[in-house]
Amino acid sequence: MTIMRTRRREADHRRGWVRRGRGLGLLAAMLLAAGLTASPAHAVGSSAGGRLLDVTAHDNGPSAAVQRDFYTLNTNQVKAGLVEVRLHNAGTVPHQVQLLRLHDGITLTSFVQAVAASHGAAVPHLSDATGGSNGVDPGGDQTTFVNLRAGNYIALCFLADNGHGAPHFAHGMLSPFTVKGQGDSAHPPGHVFGDIDAFSFGYRMPAAVDGHGFYRFANTAAHDTHELAIVRLAPQKTAADYLAWIKHGGQGRPPIVGTGGGAGAFAPGLHSWVQLNLAAGHYVAVCFVPDEEGSHPPHAALGMVQGFSVPRGGATLPFTGPSFPLRWAVLAASALLSAGGALLRVAPSLHEQPRLPRPARGPQEAAPCLKR
Repeated sequence: MTIMRTRRREADHRRGWVRRGRGLGLLAAMLLAAGLTASPAHAVGSSAGGRLLDVTAHDNGPSAAVQRDFYTLNTNQVKAGLVEVRLHNAGTVPHQVQLLRLHDGITLTSFVQAVAASHGAAVPHLSDATGGSNGVDPGGDQTTFVNLRAGNYIALCFLADNGHGAPHFAHGMLSPFTVKGQGDSAHPPGHVFGDIDAFSFGYRMPAAVDGHGFYRFANTAAHDTHELAIVRLAPQKTAADYLAWIKHGGQGRPPIVGTGGGAGAFAPGLHSWVQLNLAAGHYVAVCFVPDEEGSHPPHAALGMVQGFSVPRGGATLPFTGPSFPLRWAVLAASALLSAGGALLRVAPSLHEQPRLPRPARGPQEAAPCLKR
């Protein structure tokens, strides 16, 4: 039984977050439709950038007859090392930018061909998630810093406009770029206010969070991939309310009033830095990466929901507060829930070593984080 379980977990590892073929087929079709080459179709500016990846997200609205989502990039090439990833949401719904690195020796052309030939099943064997800037509302911005190795990358958005819609990458929000040269891991300039650590299944947060502070986000889990997604709670709502809403499938009025950015997903042992841009209020840090065991629920449903507060004096966050339209709250909530499903169907495994059965969680990993 132990041997069978180990083999099953190794197979699960190779599939990573991939559990359903629909999303993989969408990715394969999107890659072919995009005709990926060395230059993304919507790149603007220099083709030989420094260490800045500036990404602007666009869309023509969720009610359009033919939905179109896409990025414009400042460059199709950045230098290896510490890269600043700036996301600007010029669209009408929440967007994110998740980075995937193609494995060494895999070109964009061979990736497209393999994904198409396998109906998407080759994705977890050929790419790794490497962080990025998480979802922000229309008009919002998010900046993160990640250390990137040389190679071929794809930037894409896993959010969707409703709980049953296709992820934005399936509507065109997918752009390739390359990382060139040699670059050592580095730290960004400026004062780091503190650490935000992800574990299975929760977060360790600083006692006080500055709304415009600069924080190091690290995945300290032994095996699991994690992200840092931030959402703002509605007045009088708590992290426990949000967790209950998620466990009930997002039914009813969402207990949040908007998204607040954060950092994209990556493997255990890795880290990035995130520049917060949060108004005063109550928030939750949440992870929507699907678990590899059982029915593969998003980590949020397993208790990975950590409440925190930002005192007055934080930065301005667009589209938040008591007057935030319910339509935007619903879009933000459904987009985040859909991201978990899209990752479940599409996103790659983040380890190249066979994954061993998960050990018993330690004291810090035993209970959900449900502080306000």
